[in-house]
Amino acid sequence: MERRGMMELKREHILQGITHDVDLRWLREYCITTYGLMDNDLRRKVWPMLVGQSDRDLLIYDDEILKSHTSHHQVQLDVNRLDSLLPPDITPEDKSATQAVLMRLIVSLLLDNPNLHYYQGFHDICYIFLSVLGENNARLLLNKILPDRFGLFMEASMDSTVEYMQLIFALLGHLRPTLTKNLEAVGLGPHFALAWIVTWFAHVLPEMDDVRRLFDLFLATDPLMLIYLSVAVIIRSDEEVQSNTSDFGMLHHTLLRLPKKHPVEELVRYSVKLYISVPPDQLLALGKQRHSVLSAISTEDSSVPSSYSGPSGSTFQTAFTWNGYLLACFVDLNADRQMDVVLLDAAGTDLFVSLAPSTRSSLTFGPTPSRNLPPPTLLFSPGLGEKIRSVAAADFNGDSLVDFMLLVSTARTGPYKVYLAYGVPGSTSLSFTIDASKPLVTTKSQPVICDLNSDAVADIFGETPSDERVIIYGGRNLTIRTIAYQGPPWSSLGYSAFGDVNGDTVPDIVVLVGESGDMKFQVYKRDPTPELGADVMLFDLPLSLRVAQQLTLGLFVLGDFDSDGTIDLLLPACTTINCVGGSSIFLFNFETFQWRSVDVEWEPKNVQPGYTWSLARTPADDLLLSALVGPTLGDFDLDGRPDIGMGLAYSAGTNIGTLPAVLLNQGVNSKTGHLTFQAYLLPGAKLPKTNTKLKQITFFDNGEKGVFDVFVASVDDADRSSVQLFLQQMVNDHYFVKVTVLNGLCSSAENCTDKRLPYGLPVPGQSSSYSTESASGGRLGFAGLMGVQSCCTALQLPSMRFGLGPFASYVERLTVAIPPDSALLRTFSIFGLIPNSEVFVNPYPHSDPDRWTAKLFLQPLYNMKVLYIAITLVCVCVVLVIIISVLQCLEVREDHKEKQKEAQRFHFDAM
Repeated sequence: MERRGMMELKREHILQGITHDVDLRWLREYCITTYGLMDNDLRRKVWPMLVGQSDRDLLIYDDEILKSHTSHHQVQLDVNRLDSLLPPDITPEDKSATQAVLMRLIVSLLLDNPNLHYYQGFHDICYIFLSVLGENNARLLLNKILPDRFGLFMEASMDSTVEYMQLIFALLGHLRPTLTKNLEAVGLGPHFALAWIVTWFAHVLPEMDDVRRLFDLFLATDPLMLIYLSVAVIIRSDEEVQSNTSDFGMLHHTLLRLPKKHPVEELVRYSVKLYISVPPDQLLALGKQRHSVLSAISTEDSSVPSSYSGPSGSTFQTAFTWNGYLLACFVDLNADRQMDVVLLDAAGTDLFVSLAPSTRSSLTFGPTPSRNLPPPTLLFSPGLGEKIRSVAAADFNGDSLVDFMLLVSTARTGPYKVYLAYGVPGSTSLSFTIDASKPLVTTKSQPVICDLNSDAVADIFGETPSDERVIIYGGRNLTIRTIAYQGPPWSSLGYSAFGDVNGDTVPDIVVLVGESGDMKFQVYKRDPTPELGADVMLFDLPLSLRVAQQLTLGLFVLGDFDSDGTIDLLLPACTTINCVGGSSIFLFNFETFQWRSVDVEWEPKNVQPGYTWSLARTPADDLLLSALVGPTLGDFDLDGRPDIGMGLAYSAGTNIGTLPAVLLNQGVNSKTGHLTFQAYLLPGAKLPKTNTKLKQITFFDNGEKGVFDVFVASVDDADRSSVQLFLQQMVNDHYFVKVTVLNGLCSSAENCTDKRLPYGLPVPGQSSSYSTESASGGRLGFAGLMGVQSCCTALQLPSMRFGLGPFASYVERLTVAIPPDSALLRTFSIFGLIPNSEVFVNPYPHSDPDRWTAKLFLQPLYNMKVLYIAITLVCVCVVLVIIISVLQCLEVREDHKEKQKEAQRFHFDAM
């Protein structure tokens, strides 16, 4: 019997059964067998029967109560991202109406069940029931099944969900032990199936008919059917999974895509087969056995904390480990638009470099080759006879080549001698020249690299041991100027920054002054002149830090943390000996000149309980670093808000150590008015076994793909260092715009030294901002600074990334600015910028922004799917042209025959 006939016969049997006394076992069998309930008309009748739904009055909540729920904002964000589930032909009006009803349904369910907590993905579940049953019946049915079917996922923590998902590996290990062993060998846990489980596959299947078919199955069977179906998906893809088990990132990516690759009916049949062969009681017994094994392994492994899901669900893979180095700075040495890594050797005397491989053409077919950075090679040996304490890259003589400022000293505490190593023009081997006979100047603390005369050539500002302020103006001929100074001394910590903090495009200088017990921030609010400026302000630390007996300040960072378009200062600190119980972060507003505390959830998400978490102090080192590990600044999850990377210390009795973490910016809490951060570990990122102390953490974009990876440096008990790069594997698609501003000293590559535009050369004092429309219809505006900090091995990238979130909307206006040399602003705007693009602005000439040029590089081509779609469209067009041409030829031929017949008929009539 053909498919249509089978479906019609099945529909008749179901309808006949519904009109008589219903046998639920018989009804469940029809839900499980081929095609399930087939259409929404049957589902509206059968689903309530399956769960025993009864009609009752529903409490109607007014809008104020709905909006006051703690999860209302997150629900709103998720509902706005519902496009993948909605019909493709839905009108904007219907879309808005559907979203409003869905919002009301979800929040009403949360109010009906106050002991349950909302999770991201629950909106997918609710939409499927809403699309089938309507609002009231969906609410009645969900209220009936929430405690049993979703209560596990809606607890305050994810612990029970993680334990439930361990059943996937328990069943898989029973059926495919070799495959399971290979998955676990690369450190993969069942977290890849989180979206499968908590959304009943609604989030991962593209066809809504397939999703509703699975809902038939899940409502008619045991809650453990989710486990059987997940295992069926993996086993049916056994060969593909096995081919990727050596690469954590590829394996994780492959597993995420598996449900889309198999017909749903095939998966249903196989999962039912597994259900029969390994009944639920046996599955639970396997789960208990696995739990005891995992507990034993955890005990033997000294219980190093781990997480199954990182920021926005990301996971990480170790790209490489370099032993015997520390990170020095990032710069594009050969101007190929690929960021290179400069490192310092263990002795602190020589500089090494890992030159990034050149960009591969986007039109190259086949799998993308490894973009790993090569092992470090010697860059140059300055031969200064003292240890290098700090390295900073910039152009100090105006030739658009990379130069280095080297800070050296015999004692770690200084004083420090300043040397400049200049890049040699015409050198194919990256040569540098340095005058080692005499330092340019000696400073008592780390100076700041700046551009005081706004000529795009780096200057140096610091303080001498004789308490004078000193300026070294860069250029073909250096100018050194000393200034008498009577204020508080530059702090020995060396914290400083150069950036526009008040929005006038003129970079200001922020310096930490004073010593322990009396530290303050000094701000030079500058005007467009080569001078420091007479407007100098001092402001105190927050009160709780001023009165602390054990104060450790981390390096401050400047950014638009609260998304209001202005720059704030973020300061991490701890007030106890080991930071335990005394970690805090504060935010300073330069408009109100007030401090605000930042709310931080220090315990990382999705981590087993039992640990105490705090900021991590940096181990003593020859290299000048922040006193706390981090912070590094960047929009890590590309949601539009800057996040920070930090080291977090954990302790549980004698079990102590430090791990790299990301503090994810959650925005401003509407109730408290405080900026909030949530800590996340990096799943898959493992330090060397003997390394328990973190020294450095920084964000890095390996391969210039727009997504941040994480560089870390750690040491063992013998102070032997290791540098590692952890590659981020983002689960969801997010969009961004990357901005780089050149120095504008030459109009084109032909006019630049060595015929190359200085793409990755840090230029101090630049700023950028953008504005566009948000997904909710409001306005978004963010500001960012480039080339801000050179002290403390800040490891900042010479570019700015603006995350746009999961919506591929274009940026209405992007503005970049360079420091003005007069009252005239020097800004340049780009309109209608598409997402996932990389913009390079060349501000040449400096005095005429109308003549500045911008180069746009589109990142989507790095994703071969876009190219495949383009090729498919071209092929379709070619086929259509061929078909049209053939039809045209046939028509011409028929016309020719008709004319011949007409001519013969005319000739015959004439005869």
